[in-house]
Amino acid sequence: MDSWEPRFTIYIVLLLANCIYCWIKWPILKNADRWICILLTLTVVQEAIAGYLTKTLKSNFITYHIYTPIELVLICIYFDLSLKILKPYRLALCIGIPATITSILISIFLQHYNKYNSYFLLIEGLIIITLCLVAFYKLLIREDVVPKKMVHFWLTMAFLLYWSLTYVSLGLFSGESQNIDFVAKIIAWALYVSNLLFYAGLLIIFIRYKRLIPSGE
Repeated sequence: MDSWEPRFTIYIVLLLANCIYCWIKWPILKNADRWICILLTLTVVQEAIAGYLTKTLKSNFITYHIYTPIELVLICIYFDLSLKILKPYRLALCIGIPATITSILISIFLQHYNKYNSYFLLIEGLIIITLCLVAFYKLLIREDVVPKKMVHFWLTMAFLLYWSLTYVSLGLFSGESQNIDFVAKIIAWALYVSNLLFYAGLLIIFIRYKRLIPSGE
């Protein structure tokens, strides 16, 4: 058995646990937090399709070209409803539509569907990290809340840590290296650990949901 398979199994089990638990919590989730539940469900579907294509076609890159712009739109909707900077869904539309068009153009002209779409992931990471920093700023200037008691604070922290690690890894991936195999192993481990930390963090947030203030309040 490939040594990667047990690690991938751990990741899938953690992802499924998040998805199942958030749907159990669905009745008490507020509107913004429900979009995280939808994102988790989409991620499960994407991983299932990616796994199937890996075994049948020996390549699953096309699934990431489709998944990543949708993922960005869902995350933007979450921050849109949590930050309340503009009218509902306006921020998501302003970011999501240009980002989706950019993703399509990158897939056609720069990184085709048989290649990893690292260029768009760098753009996605920059957008999400920016949204996280804006969210932290708005939380810190509020005097009527304690950030650590808010779901929005912990979800933003999870997104920031995850995308910061991913951003560094993708930066290495997009750069050139004389020892590409060594770099690839580092990137694979970094992405694996960031995924485990991210989904473990989400699971803890959903478990403690009733003790926290929901996003958007």
